[in-house]
Amino acid sequence: MLQVKNLVVNYGHVEALRGIDIQVEKGEIVAIIGSNGAGKTTTLNAIFGLIPKVQGTVHFKNVDISTRKPHEILRLGMSPVLQGRQIFADQTVYDNLLLGAYTRFKEGRDRITKLIEREYARFPILKERKNQMAGTLSGGQQQMLAISRALMSEPTFLLMDEPSMGLSPVMVLEIVKTIKALNQEGVTILLVEQMAAIALKIAHRAYVLERGKIALTGTGKELLQNPLVRKAYLGA
Repeated sequence: MLQVKNLVVNYGHVEALRGIDIQVEKGEIVAIIGSNGAGKTTTLNAIFGLIPKVQGTVHFKNVDISTRKPHEILRLGMSPVLQGRQIFADQTVYDNLLLGAYTRFKEGRDRITKLIEREYARFPILKERKNQMAGTLSGGQQQMLAISRALMSEPTFLLMDEPSMGLSPVMVLEIVKTIKALNQEGVTILLVEQMAAIALKIAHRAYVLERGKIALTGTGKELLQNPLVRKAYLGA
């Protein structure tokens, strides 16, 4: 479903990604783990066309999206849940969801209403707070909103960047539960996550990124048992 080949990204004279290859099959949860500054967020941003690539190709559903703009990639069925949530703080919960559905407007008001109700059913707190300014929500509620907004375009592929960041342990479990449920519903997920143990437990496969290069790859279970991974990322 996604194939990244020889991806290189620079920030000025610094080579942030040094020729990485990533593949994601339909129906998988694939995780990218690594230390701060390893290039995890850069990878997702480059895939979605948010930052320029020096070289390399990105194919999504056998379509070359290497030079596509984010709104064009979104229309192909890929949607991001960005680091830091990136919600519209000065808009209501309802308006955030509405903005997430802009690629569906031609389908009519009834269709948009059904999509919003679907997200209210997924996260009932969003319905309770639908007229509240998004910036006044708790961190966990904002993360729910960010996920629901991304889902309003009905993606088949979800990019998720640090969904557990800044959340309480209880809320982290809720987000993990949601990720697993989405995958069971047929959404393919590429997950960047600082909490390596959580990511590897739910991932079918994973990549370990170190200083802009792929250092290790394997199933989530294999990497959980890998001594190098356990020492570097799991505190074991």
